[in-house]
Amino acid sequence: MLLVLVTVLGYELKTAVGTSVFIMTFTALTGAVSHFMIGNGITDYFIFAFCIIFTLLFAMLTAKFANKASPLDYEPYAWLWTSHVKHSNDYY
Repeated sequence: MLLVLVTVLGYELKTAVGTSVFIMTFTALTGAVSHFMIGNGITDYFIFAFCIIFTLLFAMLTAKFANKASPLDYEPYAWLWTSHVKHSNDYY
């Protein structure tokens, strides 16, 4: 998705990452709600709270890093990562 937003649609990298994360949030929320509806609900509140706390903590840390970095700092790494994901999916 990130590769399409940047190359095809011409989004700036920060805007493309934000848009991609926004879309993935609703995808994950839909999966989580359906998982809880099918099963017996949440079985371990400690693990659930652990996941929420660390997700928010590391999201805030990486957002601070991303806001300090210029596009020239992180753009080569983004292309390296997206090319790796593209090639790793060829084996499945």
